Amino acid sequence: MSKARSGILFATLIAALAFGGITATAHASPGPLGLDWNSSSTAGMTTITGNTLSFAYNNGDPGPGVPTQTFTFSTIAPSSGGDSMSLLWNNYAANFLASTTLTLEDFTTGSSTTLFNVEDTWGGYSNGIPINVSNYPINASINYNAGDIWGFQISSGNYDSTSIINGSLVFQTPEPSGLAFLIFPCLGVLAVVRRKLMA
Repeated sequence: MSKARSGILFATLIAALAFGGITATAHASPGPLGLDWNSSSTAGMTTITGNTLSFAYNNGDPGPGVPTQTFTFSTIAPSSGGDSMSLLWNNYAANFLASTTLTLEDFTTGSSTTLFNVEDTWGGYSNGIPINVSNYPINASINYNAGDIWGFQISSGNYDSTSIINGSLVFQTPEPSGLAFLIFPCLGVLAVVRRKLMA
């Protein structure tokens, strides 16, 4: 490919990104659950770091509000089975006529589970939950087949002059259970007793 042609393609790509012609993407390996994750958004940015999936969009502050944007995080199931996840959800969507929906998706089969769905009419929350939350606990589970593409989708927007939306989904690392602390010492004692009996 000539330098002139590659320059035109690069300029077209930049223009498409700037004017929303294609989505912004991110990739992380490994990401949450030790899997490879990809992300995309209709506008704004997505990041994948360690055990956290994050999104953000700034339409100016003050600004005209945020038209509803969609942020998608996906991974591929390495084998058939499922995952149960303990999550912490952080969301900021300002206030006036704001809405945010978080869903757990199997993009291959089309199955969807709503994890968070709140509209805010200037202080009047739906479902008794404020739209702007910090470390809001969510337990979620999904079953899938090997090769299924699954993940999370966030739709968020507002008509607030604070024209900002952002948030993150944090996968909590399971703590070892108290039973494990009892089992491992007992196994060690059994190994010592077995060696003495065999001697």
